[in-house]
Amino acid sequence: MVESKDDKLDALFHALAHRTRRGILMLLVTRPHHLSEFTSIFDISLTAISRHVQVLNEAGLVQRKFVGRNHICSLDVVALDVLFTWSKGLTRQGPSSSAESDKLDHARPKQVARLRTR
Repeated sequence: MVESKDDKLDALFHALAHRTRRGILMLLVTRPHHLSEFTSIFDISLTAISRHVQVLNEAGLVQRKFVGRNHICSLDVVALDVLFTWSKGLTRQGPSSSAESDKLDHARPKQVARLRTR
C-alpha cells in the first residue's frame, strides 16, 4: 500500500504525541538501546514499551533489529524530513495582507466542519 504524505504526517504526529515515545527518541539520540533497557528507565512493562516502539517503528522513527532474543532499537530520523517539509510550508504560506487574513477567517469554520465529517 502506498502511503500519502498526509498518512505519514498522521503517523509522525501520533508517534510524537506521547511523552514516553518522545523520551525513547531522546535516549536513542545517544546510542542504540535494548528494548528491555527502557522498562527500568520508564518504569513500565516490557509489553507497553514494545507497543511504544512499534508505534515509533510504524512512523519510521525507529529501526528494530533482532539479535537472537534481543530487540535492539536505533533512531531513524529520515521520516522527520516529511515533518520538516510540512512545517516549512506553514511559515511560507501565511497571509500577505489583512484582506487575505479576513478571507481565511471566514473560510475556517467551513473547512473545520468539512474535516470533522470525514
